[in-house]
Amino acid sequence: MSSVSPAQATSNTDITIHGNGFSDESCHNKVTFNGHVCQVTSSTETTITCQLSTVESPPAGEPLDVAVKVLNRGLAVVNAGPGQTTQFVLKPRITAVSPSSGSQAGGTRLTITGNGFSETNDNNAVRIGDTTCDVISSTFTSVVCTTRTSNIDQPQHVNVTVGVSGSECVAADSSDCQFSFALDRTPEVSTMTPSTITSPNTEFRFMISRLPSEISDVTVKVGNAICNVTTIDSLLLKCEIQGAVAGSHQAVIHVSGKGNAKFDSGISDIVTSEPQVTSVSPSRSSVNGGLTVTIQGNGFDPTPGKTSVTIANAPCEIVSVTHGEIKCVTPPHSASNSVTLQVSVSSSSVVSLRRRRNVGNSFPATSIAYTTDATPQLTSISPQTGKGGDTLTISGSRLDPLPSHGEVVVHTGDVPCSVSSSSDSSIVCTLAAHAAGSNSVSVFVPGKGRATSGLSFEYSLSIANVSPNESGFGGGRVLLLQGHGFDNSAVITICGNECTLKSDHATTTTQISCEAPVHPNHAAGVDQPCDVVITLNGLTSTLGGGFTYKTAMTSQITSVTPPRGGTGGGTTLTIRGTGFSNTQNDNVVTIDGTPCTVTSATTTQIVCTTGNHSRTIETKVRVDVGSNGKALDVHGYFFYVDVWSSYYTWGNRPPPAAGQIFYCS
Repeated sequence: MSSVSPAQATSNTDITIHGNGFSDESCHNKVTFNGHVCQVTSSTETTITCQLSTVESPPAGEPLDVAVKVLNRGLAVVNAGPGQTTQFVLKPRITAVSPSSGSQAGGTRLTITGNGFSETNDNNAVRIGDTTCDVISSTFTSVVCTTRTSNIDQPQHVNVTVGVSGSECVAADSSDCQFSFALDRTPEVSTMTPSTITSPNTEFRFMISRLPSEISDVTVKVGNAICNVTTIDSLLLKCEIQGAVAGSHQAVIHVSGKGNAKFDSGISDIVTSEPQVTSVSPSRSSVNGGLTVTIQGNGFDPTPGKTSVTIANAPCEIVSVTHGEIKCVTPPHSASNSVTLQVSVSSSSVVSLRRRRNVGNSFPATSIAYTTDATPQLTSISPQTGKGGDTLTISGSRLDPLPSHGEVVVHTGDVPCSVSSSSDSSIVCTLAAHAAGSNSVSVFVPGKGRATSGLSFEYSLSIANVSPNESGFGGGRVLLLQGHGFDNSAVITICGNECTLKSDHATTTTQISCEAPVHPNHAAGVDQPCDVVITLNGLTSTLGGGFTYKTAMTSQITSVTPPRGGTGGGTTLTIRGTGFSNTQNDNVVTIDGTPCTVTSATTTQIVCTTGNHSRTIETKVRVDVGSNGKALDVHGYFFYVDVWSSYYTWGNRPPPAAGQIFYCS
């Protein structure tokens, strides 16, 4: 194979491949370009003619290598002759452009149909004459772009360049590949009022020619903000904007099917949003901060993180922002009748489509007062210790909120205390449940801020009862402690030995669960009453004699045979001892958490079958006997281990034979 011609063309062009050794039967020749089929239409021993299929969207604008396969002969050798090529570049082809005309101010959405376009927007360069059309979407068969401004009021050819290949118009009429920036399709603005935004919800009025009758056909934007169209009456258009970020913005009016409106000579399309702070309310804050202030003004930016407020250079924590209002929470500050409050907006202000500037700190500074008169004061609480559900009375001064600002909020530590009544000198609230320990008391008074408080309340710790309250000396029973002040960091002991918390039982402030430990003096032969002690955050509660280890409830393992078995399970164990149950199901046997299925039981012997285990381990056999708890297991060891002859030793494969090498995987 020596050449391909033409070297580049559109998809409807016949491509001729020159060479020798081809079949004169067209169906015997298979031609592809980079894997994309070229449908053979004719062939001889020296030429093949085909058209590139567009079914699988071959890439346009880049060289595609030819490959020819001849039936019973195989692939052809590709070797370009001097000055020739064996590659083909697919050029884009245009069959239609819609609409055929639009506004001279740009903004017309143009759809170009055909094929050979790139499916990546940036790979398509669209020109209308000498004017760029900005691509917004593209597929192999269509490109959509938005026109820019042009004053050339005559048809111009639309061209799409992909890579280095410009498009060809293959429409029946070349005018179908043209677009006109038509004056009679251009809405024109003769007046715009106002030119400055000084407050939210500003109404704009435009006098515009060539307006449609439907409000839904017109879109108005001031910078990035939508101005909602409210009225279209002949040449008059009215719209209302919720607000705009401080700075200068371009007004753009778009008419569906035509494009953007053109502003008459001498009429500016720039709108300035003035940075303003008109009020701060309330104007006095507690010296402890915490006051939610409302800042009224214009030009704020609702985008999260764009608007900030500082009071004496300390951040006022933002709660919410609109274009005309900021709510933030004051930081602490010493008493002063005038503390600087500064609003800052770090947003870009659109001056034109191609030029921007940063607004920065353009808002005028104002002030807020920090006064003792606005600072609530806490003096005492009663009681100073208690539990969830108790009533707490807080005494102090200036505890009444400002009218219409909301209700007093009380916290003990990180939980609320539900307020039932309040006056200027006292607050009564109901304590929420909480873990034992000392917690600061904080009060927030709406319209003033946080109260001055050095007070703390101690949540008490208490065990009311333990259930069950007895077991054999092996422990093992899961106990439920009831009381108050609990959480997962509590430490529980029985006769001084730790009762391990049970993670599968939910802990609340009033309930906590643990597994009774073995009693170390299990050979005493007499019942052992024990204190149950819980310790948390430096506090301790003791339930004297709350749990008893009983000799009559004690089971004991004296031997386990055989002492080992494979991890695959299936080993029959005989467990001998005392105190087991005659009822088979009352005896539960586990080895490192794996069940050993009980097949028979007496008071002195249990027979069970080991289960499949995940690892090799030597550990104790655990036997739980009904309500007695865990059997003493001093002599209850079992070794899960796999011997040489076991399949489990070799990953469920036969063990290696003499002379074989085993590779671990």
